[in-house]
Amino acid sequence: MPKRQIANFSKATLGSSLAASDTSLDLVAGQGVRFPVAPFDFMVWNETDFPDPADAYWSGAAEIMRADVNPTSEGFPSILRARESTSALNFTDADKTYRVMHTLTADWAGNVPNVDLDSGNILCPGDFECRGGMLWYRGADQVIDAAGAITITHSYQRVSHDLGDGSTDNLDTINGGQDYQWLLLVLSNSARDVQLRSNEGNIRLDGGNDITLNSARDKILLFREASLWHQVSFTSNV
Repeated sequence: MPKRQIANFSKATLGSSLAASDTSLDLVAGQGVRFPVAPFDFMVWNETDFPDPADAYWSGAAEIMRADVNPTSEGFPSILRARESTSALNFTDADKTYRVMHTLTADWAGNVPNVDLDSGNILCPGDFECRGGMLWYRGADQVIDAAGAITITHSYQRVSHDLGDGSTDNLDTINGGQDYQWLLLVLSNSARDVQLRSNEGNIRLDGGNDITLNSARDKILLFREASLWHQVSFTSNV
């Protein structure tokens, strides 16, 4: 899932009526540039009767939504309605002013890693992984392609192949990432082994020896430099 965005002072005015069934919204012309790229959360409320959006919420006159497509200068082309236990509302009274404001919400804040004050442990909700005292952001599972490659998007990736259970596929190339990035690689399916081959593509393993991930508990830590992924450590079934 793409990382949710946040920005300061992103506030606008609804440009036309918004019915409870609508999945896009218009803003006053030009105000869409005040908002970040998608995805991001925002609220809409009746400012005429409730200048404070908190008062609008407690009176059932505010709704939390999410923009899942980048905004234009004129509005949000695609929105998800009734987020975080709010209801899809009609913002259609021509005599009212409806405000749109991007702000931190409870769901967004609840998916940010935190620290347990008693134990000192990092708490990792959502798409995060905490391993070895470090924080990792997990990307979508990757399947080795016909060229023996995967394309990573995050620092923690699970990998598999489509050759079937009980078989092994070779991983020669890791695309994506950038120099001086760490990568923790594990299996997504312990019935499908993955053999990392050294010097076949851009992977460099200790002593030039290949490494096979054959357990869900196997982990290999790599570091990218000069476009090459170098082995830092490998743990087998621990």
